[in-house]
This record gives sequence, structure tokens and C-alpha cells, in this order.
Amino acid sequence: MTEIIRIEDDPARATNAALSALRRGEVIAFPTETVYGVGMLAQGAEGVQPLRELKGRGEDKPFQLLAGNAKAVENLGLQLSARAEILVRRFWPGALTLVLSDGEGGTVGLRVPDHPWLLEMLRQLDMPLTATSANPAGCPPAKSAREAYEYFEGRLNLVIDGGEAREKQASTVVDVSGGGIVILREGAIVKTEILAAWENSMKTKTIAIGSDHAAYQTKEELESWLIIQGYSVKDFGTDNENSCDYPDIAHKVTRAVASGEIPRGLLLCGTGLGMSYVANRQPGVRASLCWSVEVARLAREHNDANILVLPGRAQTMDALEDILAAWLETPFSGIDRHQRRIEKIDEK
Repeated sequence: MTEIIRIEDDPARATNAALSALRRGEVIAFPTETVYGVGMLAQGAEGVQPLRELKGRGEDKPFQLLAGNAKAVENLGLQLSARAEILVRRFWPGALTLVLSDGEGGTVGLRVPDHPWLLEMLRQLDMPLTATSANPAGCPPAKSAREAYEYFEGRLNLVIDGGEAREKQASTVVDVSGGGIVILREGAIVKTEILAAWENSMKTKTIAIGSDHAAYQTKEELESWLIIQGYSVKDFGTDNENSCDYPDIAHKVTRAVASGEIPRGLLLCGTGLGMSYVANRQPGVRASLCWSVEVARLAREHNDANILVLPGRAQTMDALEDILAAWLETPFSGIDRHQRRIEKIDEK
């Protein structure tokens, strides 16, 4: 006999019943913000067999995982590129399933749903749920508990009723396992929105870079490091170790950043002093000469620094990479007092 429990009547009872059933190895039906789903706790191909038989799905079609937060990417050992991380921040929790590399030649589809009850249940479950839409293969997905019940009456012990599904269409599935983007299924999030976010991520991941002759070799090595990290680099010179004037290079980078053409920049000279003097004369530029990881973090967190200046001759390459990584990874705090002070920088 299939039991239906309404979340509206008793959320705690619905959660406890779902957790108990899942931990017993049962398949349950439940609401998401897209369509109703069916899922179970399972590991490996054999573990999902009850779900595959219920769905009537062939061995060649994988299931997705639902998780309570994005930490599941790390916990599962999945690989997330820097650009794909932009999609996570933009669309999770939400109706986006990302197909990620498992690092062993395979892929896993993962989603963090935007349904309050389901999210809380998943967090209490503390492990991903193997899931799919609540419908037999070839039928439209269930958009209500009643439809899920009618599909699987007598074949499920539990259906959680969360009312009508909000989106009424399945999640959008995007494959980012190969470093690029392939939209496998357009669903609740339209293709144009995904592509716009992807293109914006490319802009966010572009760095303007420049150095004088004293830091030329360091610039070349850091440029290679940035590319390996997934950044696009626009190099404003210099192109060799012949003597040049650092202001000429600094002006090119600062203008690109101040105009908004490129969001952030990196400047290098022997000590970093000369480049920092020039950079901070450009309105709209907040250039920080950083000799340590802690200063780099504070430059971003407190000052929203948009240009990092590094001493090409005064630090080891490992130290410079650590400083650059900290600067790139630290967001601006947005705290009112910091924002107010930044706005006063260009006042005359």
C-alpha cells in the first residue's frame, strides 16, 4: 500500500518518514521545484536496480544525484572547472543539473534543488540521493503527488506531497565535463540564460597582464600559471627583456581595467613600486602592491582591488603564485564601511 504524506500537514513527519524509508533502501516519490522525482540511496550499478525497474529505464541511461549543497562536488571527488563554478554560483540551488567528470573517465550528473523541504531533508540525509523524474519511461513527468501516486500505486511505499510543482518541467542538463559546455536538455532554465552566464564567466575569468623588462620572465611564468588555472590572459607586454619604461605598460593595463573592458589586471616590475605608482593615478583603479597572501586577501576583501601589483624580483615563484591565487579567490566583502571608503577614493 502506498502512503501519501502532505508536507503542509506535518513537515517533520514527512521528513522523518522520507529519511526512514530511504535508509531502509526503499524508493520514494517526492517534490522538487521542477517536477516530482523518485529516488533512493544507492551505490554502484547494482544498487540502482530497483529504481531502474520502477522507471523502466535501460542500462544505458544514467540517473542524477541530488545533494543538499554544493560541497557534494568535493565530497564525491568530482571535477569542477573554474568556469563551471560560475554556473554553480549562478544557478544552485536550482533547476540545473551539471554533468561533471569523476576523474576516472566517467561522468556524474549532480543537482542541488531549490525546494525548501527537499533541501532540508537532503541535508539531514547527509549523502546524495540517486534520483530521476517520477514517471515511467516514455510518459510525461509527474507534476503533483497525485500523478506520481497514479503512476506507481502499489509499487512505492511512500509519496511525499508538496503540492503542485512550481516549474512544471524538468531541470536543464548541461555537460561541463570536458571543459566546454554542451546543453543536453533544455528545461526550466532556458538555453539563452545558460549561455549568457557561461559567456559572462569567460569575461570574469579574463586577466590583463603587463610587466617591464625586469619582471618579464616572471610575467611569462605567471601567465602560463593563469592559463592552467582556466583564465584567459590579455598580455599588454613587454615582449622581451630589452629595457623599457614601466609607465607605458602600466597605462595600457590600467586603461583596460578602468574602462571595464577587462575586470582585473596584474602588473609586475622589479619591486612592484613603480607599477603601483602609475596604476593608482588612473581613476577607477585600485591597485595593491602585495608581498604576502594575507595582504592580497585584505586587498580584495576590504578594498575590492582590481589590479594586483607583484614584485617580480623580490619573491620566489611559489610565493608569487600563492599571493596571486589568494587575490583571485577572495571576493570583496561588500560591507557598508568598506564600500563607503572605496567610493571616496576618486573624490576631488
